[in-house]
Amino acid sequence: MDSFVAHNTYPISRYILIEDSGDRDMLDFIEQRFGDLFDTVLFNEPRLGQIRSVDRAYAEIDTPYLFHCEDDFEFFRGGFMEESLSVLRHDPQAITVWMRHLWDCKKHKLGERIRYTPDNVMYREVLPKVSHKETWYGFTFNPGLRRRVDYERIKPFAAVGHELQINYRYHELGFHGVVLEEGATRHIGAGHHVSDVSESWYQRVRAELRRRRRARRERRAHR
Repeated sequence: MDSFVAHNTYPISRYILIEDSGDRDMLDFIEQRFGDLFDTVLFNEPRLGQIRSVDRAYAEIDTPYLFHCEDDFEFFRGGFMEESLSVLRHDPQAITVWMRHLWDCKKHKLGERIRYTPDNVMYREVLPKVSHKETWYGFTFNPGLRRRVDYERIKPFAAVGHELQINYRYHELGFHGVVLEEGATRHIGAGHHVSDVSESWYQRVRAELRRRRRARRERRAHR
């Protein structure tokens, strides 16, 4: 949040934070550290998990656009909000605007053609990524600007599923992700993942896929 405030140059109507740890010591820290910044602080007790937390926070929003942020990213330049707004106004099928470096897009392939908005903002389309027999499209909960109306088309997210299912739904509706040509944020949370209570079914599926791959490797090794 310090880096966001330091680099963002676009006026923010309202800051909303949702804390899903269920830890009141963390809530006290947030109020002491960021009490002057956040207009609304939502505290989940018990925990709701990522998807239902997003739904709860988004229910507070009444502006046409929302900037979704996560706590393990660092911003390092300004202008990203204005550029993202230019892209969303120009590309009605863009579901959100990524702002990672082009080489740090979670192994997604990117469109070779650079696109331009009328304001000369450069961006590229995020192409699908096939991983573990799943196909990920351009939707992400990484920091990025998005339209509230696009959320309202399929809300609540919890009724759709986890992030992968939300990707599928937006893809079916013809949406794609885009990424700014010049990155504006970096991920700093590697190795610090926190288990999501809404993620258990998805983790079981991934664990089963890993178990099957290990079993196949072991069978091949003993032939």
